[in-house]
Amino acid sequence: MQRVLLIEDDEISLRYIADALALMPLHVDECRNFTEAKMLLETSFYDLIISDINLPDGNLFEEIQFFPEQIKKVATSADINPRITSQLKVAGIDAIVSKPMSLYTLQHTIRQLLVIKPSLSDDPILWDEQKGLSALGNNIDNLNSLKSLFKAELPQMLLQINTEYTHNNHHKIVDILHKLKASCGFLGATRLLTECHRFELNICHQSLAEFTDIVKQTLETI
Repeated sequence: MQRVLLIEDDEISLRYIADALALMPLHVDECRNFTEAKMLLETSFYDLIISDINLPDGNLFEEIQFFPEQIKKVATSADINPRITSQLKVAGIDAIVSKPMSLYTLQHTIRQLLVIKPSLSDDPILWDEQKGLSALGNNIDNLNSLKSLFKAELPQMLLQINTEYTHNNHHKIVDILHKLKASCGFLGATRLLTECHRFELNICHQSLAEFTDIVKQTLETI
């Protein structure tokens, strides 16, 4: 099991991130300052360090020199801008996550860095089977038939969305998402439905990547 060192002094942020990590196949050690972190690094090996930028006993720009170079590093902060992002990258940070972060964004970042295959437990439930059955009069045959159609149509919808994004046609993306949300509601594709709403509210490159990931997970489970 891969090991993560979480460095965070804010109790709410600490608990939120720790709870998110607990849903993944990881061993997590927590500390609240760089002094504690350096003590743990002297006796234990870690695959990933997640640290707030500013802590009571220092800042990440100065303290990163004490972190083993081979360990992947994620910085978190509520004050992220292009200048800080650039400085963190130069300092050796592999990824930056802005607070407040969604559960999905945090886990997606960690999965990419540690090469962890997504699992159903990493995200809110992909399928609500009972919801789909209720919408179709509890007819399992109808549900399975519609899922087969959905499986055939979903890749085409994703392709259309990517094409419209390339041409900056956000209004057409919204139209496609409206159709997709209707299908998700009928079939009980709960996680994808949630992601459609998120993507519609913030159509950008990062949101498209996250949306694409959930589409692929949904397809794999049909």
